[in-house]
Amino acid sequence: MIMRKIRLIICVLVVIVCFSGCGKVAKSNTWQTTMHGIDGVRGLERSIMHLGAGDADKFGISKSLIFVCGDVAIANLDPDVVTKFNELLVSKYGCDFVVEFISGDIIADKYGYTYYDFVSDIKVLGQQADILMAMTPAKYSTLIKEGYFIGLKEYMEETELGQKMYSSYPEVIWEMLKKDGEIFGYAPFCTATNRYALVCNKGLAKELDLNVQEGFSFYEIGDILSEVNVQEQLNADVIEIFASKDALFRMLGYCDMGYGIYGKKDFDGSWKALYPAADEEFMTMCKKLQEYNKKGWLKISDYIGLGIQEIVAEGNFIFWFNNIKDANMVGNKIKLSAYYAVDRIYEVIRGDIWYGYYPTRESLVYGVTTWSKYQKEALDLIALIQTEEELSNLLLYGIEGEHYVYQDGKVIELPNEYHGMGDKFMIINPNITLSEFLEPDDKLGYYKELAKNYEYNPAYSMDRTPYLEQLKVLLTIYEEYETGLLTGTYEDVEAAIAELDKRLKEAGIEQIIDAYNKQLQVLQ
Repeated sequence: MIMRKIRLIICVLVVIVCFSGCGKVAKSNTWQTTMHGIDGVRGLERSIMHLGAGDADKFGISKSLIFVCGDVAIANLDPDVVTKFNELLVSKYGCDFVVEFISGDIIADKYGYTYYDFVSDIKVLGQQADILMAMTPAKYSTLIKEGYFIGLKEYMEETELGQKMYSSYPEVIWEMLKKDGEIFGYAPFCTATNRYALVCNKGLAKELDLNVQEGFSFYEIGDILSEVNVQEQLNADVIEIFASKDALFRMLGYCDMGYGIYGKKDFDGSWKALYPAADEEFMTMCKKLQEYNKKGWLKISDYIGLGIQEIVAEGNFIFWFNNIKDANMVGNKIKLSAYYAVDRIYEVIRGDIWYGYYPTRESLVYGVTTWSKYQKEALDLIALIQTEEELSNLLLYGIEGEHYVYQDGKVIELPNEYHGMGDKFMIINPNITLSEFLEPDDKLGYYKELAKNYEYNPAYSMDRTPYLEQLKVLLTIYEEYETGLLTGTYEDVEAAIAELDKRLKEAGIEQIIDAYNKQLQVLQ
């Protein structure tokens, strides 16, 4: 997977180079490349890659849908995979159409041509684009407002295939995409976000004879570790407490609003803006971090090098407190990895678990265009990709036996120049693809159950633009203290926080908090 990430980065760089006019032909399909500049080339003519052209003639079909997606989605995609996909659409699923994938991840060039210009030109020129990707600056809400997408609710409520598509995602995912009661697109997500998990390494806890109970808290770790001398007893380089800034702040109930300001639920359940220096719970936590640091136990992931993270990924930790993908923690097992470390699975004792919040989804949303001549076919295509495991697996991984094999709950890539898309959050439905590592066979049921724990946070919809210059000043002040407070290196925590509070107030943070809270009253 590391190599795939590297290849995808390389692909993006290649795409950028292609903007200067480089060309490429892949197997039997067309990878179009055109010069960028002020030469009148607009819309789809500026696309870098085009897969599936010619498949309609090959299968004797008159309808060929155009699916505009990101460069990264198809940069590594073998044209044979698209041809196989189209063959299945026609021969197995009874479709009277095929699909062509065209890249649309336009990076603003020296002439200022952006992805918004790209999609705007497609619409104005009436170019065929049956399924279109929303991506900043052509955001989902912007494209809805400007009439790019048709609604999906009627299709998902009144057709069997549409109902199946709606059921193929946790309901919270559709709620993310709802605008004024209508849904205009789909976003390939399992659940809303990651969990923040506090766990104890069960193997080392047993070896050290630690008394760790399920549901333990971060504040109990000191009492647990005081019973042993980890380094002497294990005679190994072991990290007692490995935590992240995000996990610590989520423990406090914070939602990051940027620039050192956070949202937090009040006693009545409403969201309020605050800054940590004014929160007593923040001071309590910082004192505990200071205590753990003085004992030599504490490592905060945000302020350490890769070496420590490799040690942790290899299982040399007692307590681990970080955000983790839902796929990587199932029951009492977690999967850890780092840049050089191989993926490993560990049995753990679960402590407190916090769930994140789902944000407004504005990019990588796919909708059917209002000017498409094949709207029903486009809806069916989307629904088939989102509901048929065979189709999602094919696009994601390629052709089994040629591009990959599935062994012992893992997808293993075979040596080929091209494969499948390789990204679970591009186009396909990650809820129905092959289960890997800890994922249960019933992936969809698992993710639907987890999704019940996530909720929407209006803080993500805040408008910060009127305050950006002042916020930059406030952040500069806050960052002078944050590292020392979170790593526990301040000798006098109360004095440091009092000084921080004073400086932030002098810089006008209370006025910003008041303005934020007025917005939050309207948003919730």
